[in-house]
Amino acid sequence: MSNKSLDFPKVEKALELAVSRGRVIFGTHKVQQELVKGNVKLIVLANNCPEDYRDRILHLANLSGIPHLTLEHRGSWDLGALCGRPHRVSTLGIIDPGDSNILELVGA
Repeated sequence: MSNKSLDFPKVEKALELAVSRGRVIFGTHKVQQELVKGNVKLIVLANNCPEDYRDRILHLANLSGIPHLTLEHRGSWDLGALCGRPHRVSTLGIIDPGDSNILELVGA
């Protein structure tokens, strides 16, 4: 998925809405588990997600046909803050976007 054509301010607002009103899981291990089950609709990665985790998650996502988005301009502290979390978030999975239009914005 190409990040160059995305309107990141809109994507970030939609992500905040998905976190507050939808169902989102945090953490590489939890995202991997839900990917295998087929419950994830979109994966969001911080730009500094550890390479081994990123490669494994993207491999599972590609096998499952699940879209992914790497926030090239956001590190894990930034992504955590965006999600209202007081810690780093390198990976999250959107199971239900709630009222958010994030899936449409990223072309999922």
